[in-house]
Amino acid sequence: MRRDLSKLRQRLAALRNMTTANGCTEAEALAAAEKAAELLASTGMTDIELDASLMEGLPVDIGARRRPIDSVWITVAVFAECHGYLERVGNRWRWVYFGDPANILVAEYVHEVVRRAARTAAREFRAGEVYRRRRTARTKAQVLKALEEGFALGIAPKIMAGLWRRKGVSGQPAAERQALVQSIRAPIKSELARRGMSFSPTRALAPAAGKFRDAAHWDGYAAGRSVDIEAPLAGPAVAGLLTSGERS
Repeated sequence: MRRDLSKLRQRLAALRNMTTANGCTEAEALAAAEKAAELLASTGMTDIELDASLMEGLPVDIGARRRPIDSVWITVAVFAECHGYLERVGNRWRWVYFGDPANILVAEYVHEVVRRAARTAAREFRAGEVYRRRRTARTKAQVLKALEEGFALGIAPKIMAGLWRRKGVSGQPAAERQALVQSIRAPIKSELARRGMSFSPTRALAPAAGKFRDAAHWDGYAAGRSVDIEAPLAGPAVAGLLTSGERS
């Protein structure tokens, strides 16, 4: 029987309102993401023995062109204990999160938080000297691409650190952590194979070019690393949404 996910959807919908416009930082939003994943674990909603037939895919539009930030989505999928893959529909790309229905809702939420954080980093970067010294549309586009490459490299380990903490393997050897990831994803991949779904490697994006690349790359990396997913959540109303009780 399919579980009632309405309460989880309500909680995540409320968490999506944790925006800078509403007085919250991306750090607080990512902290909320980790708490949401902990909520699933504490309520048993991530039980890997769930009937595989209930697994489903949730597509998220990523635009007409792929971008460096798209390299982070597989990390988001692992964090949420899902599988992920790229899909082209017409002239647009989308990333599909596949797995337990509860987990893919968390993946969708974390995806949006990361997208917002990258957008904030780009907005702040445009106000800085490295960007303002660019004189052509091409060099402006390349410097923003370099920024996003660095941001992706910076934030991905922070997201994975959340999974290690949740699973109690922080500080353990890399081989042990990799074995954990494989054990999480193995039944999901088996279900994809059972459904006859296979995937071809996607052509890698060309890296940003230009003598300004290193400066922008570093700025992006620093922005990604500065997002603290252990940041405290602001306000009792938000905390209430993240408990496993009946409060809403």
